Amino acid sequence: MPEHSPPPGESPPGPEELPPDKEATKEGRGSTPMRASCEVMRDHKTDSVHPFVQQDLEDTLREVSVDTWIEAVLGVPPGRLNEWATLIKKLGWFRDRLIERALTDYARPAQESGIYKPFARIANQIMELAKGALPGVGASYPIADIEVVVNDPISIERIPEHGELGAFRKPDLLFVRGSQKDLSGGNGARVRWVDILAFMEFKLDHKDQLLQTLNTCRDDRGLPTIKSKDVEPSKPKKNTKKPAPKRRPARTVKVTLVSSDRGTSGPSSAGSKRSIDDVLDGDTDQLRSSSKKQKTESSNVNVETIRKNVQLQAGGYALELASCTYGTRVFSLGSIVRDDKMSLWYYDASGYVRTEESVSVMKDFERFAAIMVAFACGEPKHWGALPDIISPPSSTPYPASFPPPSLKGHSLEMVPPDTKEPVKVTLGKPVFTQYGLVGRRTFLYRIKTNTVVAQTPLVIKFSYQVVSRKREQDLVEVGTESGSEAYPESPHVA
Repeated sequence: MPEHSPPPGESPPGPEELPPDKEATKEGRGSTPMRASCEVMRDHKTDSVHPFVQQDLEDTLREVSVDTWIEAVLGVPPGRLNEWATLIKKLGWFRDRLIERALTDYARPAQESGIYKPFARIANQIMELAKGALPGVGASYPIADIEVVVNDPISIERIPEHGELGAFRKPDLLFVRGSQKDLSGGNGARVRWVDILAFMEFKLDHKDQLLQTLNTCRDDRGLPTIKSKDVEPSKPKKNTKKPAPKRRPARTVKVTLVSSDRGTSGPSSAGSKRSIDDVLDGDTDQLRSSSKKQKTESSNVNVETIRKNVQLQAGGYALELASCTYGTRVFSLGSIVRDDKMSLWYYDASGYVRTEESVSVMKDFERFAAIMVAFACGEPKHWGALPDIISPPSSTPYPASFPPPSLKGHSLEMVPPDTKEPVKVTLGKPVFTQYGLVGRRTFLYRIKTNTVVAQTPLVIKFSYQVVSRKREQDLVEVGTESGSEAYPESPHVA
C-alpha cells in the first residue's frame, strides 16, 4: 500500500506537485524526519500536508455499506442495529422534548456553527436515553462518561515533540470522555489529541433545506410543522413625541432590508421568542458575520471542491490523531456530516474506508440514533486501542483509563531469540513519534525488563503497517546477517 508522507530531507510539494515517482519516495513515505530529541524538522501545516492526504484519498479510499462498517469497526451486527432502531421508534425518541427542541434548532441555523451544539445535544440525549433501555445496553457504557462536545473554533493542543511546527487543527465536534468536555475552561486549556476518541467535521451546503426536511419528517410522524425564524415586526411603542416624518421612510427601509437579508436563516428579532441555543451559540457573533457568510454562500461555489475540502480536513485530523497519540491507537475514527447526512470514516495504515451511503439525522433518525448508541457501546478496541498483548498498568486498567496519555507503564511479554526465555518488558517514556498515517508509522519507547538482557539502555519499536508489506523485522535480520555496522545488535526484535 503506498505511503504519501513527505520524503526525508525534502520540503513537501504544493497541491499541484505531488510526488511524480512513488518508487523514488518509498523509503521516506509515511515518515517525518526527527532529531534524536524528537524535535520536528519540517513544518506540518495544512497546505503542505493536504496534497498527501489528497493522494491517499485517491489511492486508498474504499467504500462499504453502513452495516458492514458498523459491524467491522464497532462490533455491532446488523440485526442488533435494526433491533435498536425499531425499538427507538417504538419508544418515540424523536418526540423526546430535548431531542425535538435540538432538531428544531438544528434545522434553523444562521450559519454552519449553528448546527454544532444542537447535534451534540441530540447525540448526548440519545446516549443517555439508551442506558438500560435497549437490548445489550447496560446502565453505563464501557467508557462511562463518553460525550459529544463542540470543539470549533479551538485548536487541538499540539504535542511537545512537534514543537511550534505542529499543525493547528480545529475539528468541529469530538467524542471525548466527560472530563474533557469543558474544552475552553481554565487558562485557555485545550483538549489533546490523546484525549480524542473520534472527530466529526461538518459542512453546511443547503441550510435553507433543513427546515423543509425536518417538517417532512414531522408530518410523517403526525407532528405539527415548525415555522422558520423569520424576523417579525415589533409592535409599535406608544410615543408622546411627535414623529419626524422625513426620517421615518429611511428607518422603514432599513428594517425592511435587514428582514430581507435574514430571510429564514436569521435569528428572531426582539419581538420573537429567542431560542436558548441562540444565547448559548452567541447569535451576536452570528449576526456580525452573517453578511460575509451570505456573500460566500450566494457565490457560485464548486460543490465537488467543497466535498473534497471537507474530506481533506477530516483526513488531516485522522493523520494528527494517528501521529500525535504516541502509538496508543491502531486506527482513527471520524464522521463527515453534510447538512443532515452523516458518513462514517475509518483510517489506518492501509488507507481510508468510508460508508458508501449517508445516514440522515432527520429522515433516518432512528437508524442514526442506533449508530450513536453503537459508538457509545464501543470498548477501547473499537476506538483504536492496541491488541491485548500489550497491557496497561494494573493501577490504571482499561476502559476506566482509556484513552491513555501514552503507553508509558504498559507492558508486554517478549522472548529474546538467544535465550528463548520470556521477558516482561515495561515501557518508559516515548522517545520518537513518526508523523504519518498510511503505509507505516513508527514509535519508540524506552523500556525496562524484569531480567538483565543487555548492558546498554534498551528501546522498543512499534511499527504500524499494512499486513501485505514486508516486515521491518525481516529487513533488520537481513541487514544483521550481512555484517553491516549500520545494524546494531537487536536482541529483542519480535
